[in-house]
Parts: sequence; structure tokens; C-alpha cells
Amino acid sequence: MATLPGALGNAVTADLPPSIRGWQPLVRPKKKAILTMAPFVEPGFEKKGAQLCWYRILNFRTPMPIDGDLHPWQILNEKLPEGELLFDVEPFMPDVHISIRGSKEARTVKLWRQTHGNAFVKSESPDVGMALWERGHWVPNAVVEAAIAALARIHGENSALVKAVRRAWAIYYRDRGRRADNLRNRFMQFWQWCVVNEVGVREVPAEYMFEPTMLAYTFEVLPWVPTTADWCKEVEAVD
Repeated sequence: MATLPGALGNAVTADLPPSIRGWQPLVRPKKKAILTMAPFVEPGFEKKGAQLCWYRILNFRTPMPIDGDLHPWQILNEKLPEGELLFDVEPFMPDVHISIRGSKEARTVKLWRQTHGNAFVKSESPDVGMALWERGHWVPNAVVEAAIAALARIHGENSALVKAVRRAWAIYYRDRGRRADNLRNRFMQFWQWCVVNEVGVREVPAEYMFEPTMLAYTFEVLPWVPTTADWCKEVEAVD
């Protein structure tokens, strides 16, 4: 992931695993994004060492080993611990209703459940976890269009294969955007609870952003550009 300005750039990272693709200057956040995210860069952690850990998380995305069990997202989800580590989910499991007007602690659990693919009412989304996974494996539209164009040069623009691929990509592209918007709304709300608001109140501990059983929500999507024709094999290696 790109380095952010200020103290973030000074965070010690020598003992971390290498990032997936090394240095990524192309995903350097925009100035507008930096201003928007400033409260979340230093949210005021209470635990000693938490701020340094947060800097490291912001600077790196390290490798970690919806459609069926073989989807890479589902494989990764299976590797995560079944229970949370930083807050108590037991009173709400497996399917206790959590109101959209419930306590922020309860709604944090509601978000956590959704990141694991669990949704029990209309206000919950089973694809939140998949959207988190997609955020770290974001294949740019231009890359896919170029691949389809190459396919069309071989088989012809009007071939059944090329038409089917275009239809499949159009559907996925639309749904990916919808999932990304939904994910952004949910996590920005969650982050607001974790920092001191305009009336000086913090609604849940900032440490909740560290919950290791949820994939991290990055400030911006992390573009992933395949280098071979076998994209499935490549994404398997990334995870």
C-alpha cells in the first residue's frame, strides 16, 4: 500500500513481511483523501503501542492465506478465527436481531457478522466480506477491457465467446461498484464511532478498528494488475 505523509512514513517496518507487490506509488492517496481520513490516522488509541501498529497497517497490506466454497474470498474467510478478539459477540450469535438503532457496540457486532458473510435481516448484506476482499484485489476496468479486446482479435468481435465474456464483465462490474458503495457507507460509519466526534464523545474504543478477524478497509482500492493470462492462478498466489 502507498505511504501516507507525516509520522506514518517514519513507522518502523523492517520486521514486517514484504508487501504483496512491493512499493506501489500508483496507489498514493489523493490530497482530498488524506484530509478526509486525517482523524482516522491518529484516532487517539488508549493502548500503548496501538498507534505504531496502526501506522504499520496503513503502510502495508501483507499476504494472507460469494460464490461457493472455492471462491478465494471464502477460502480466506475460512482461515479467519471463528470468534472475535476485541469485543463480545456472544450475546448476538448466531442470529440475534440487531436494530439499526441499537447501541454502537451491538452494531459493531452486526458489521462484524456481515464481514463473515452472515446476514439475517434486510438491513444486513452477506457480501460485505466479499467486497472487502475485492477492495484488495481491484482489477481496473481498463485491464479487463484490454483483455476482452485481445480475445476479440482472436475470435472475432461477434463471436459467442466474446459476447458472453462482455456480458459477464458488465454484470460483475455493476455489482462490484454496488458492493463497494455499500461497503464504504458501512465502514465510514463504523470509523466515525471509533474517533472522538464533534461533541467530544467516542462511541466505541478506537482499538476496534484493529479487530484481526475482519479484513482491513483500505483508504482507497488497491489495484491488482494480472501479468499472465491465468488470473485465477495469480490471485491464488496473492492470497
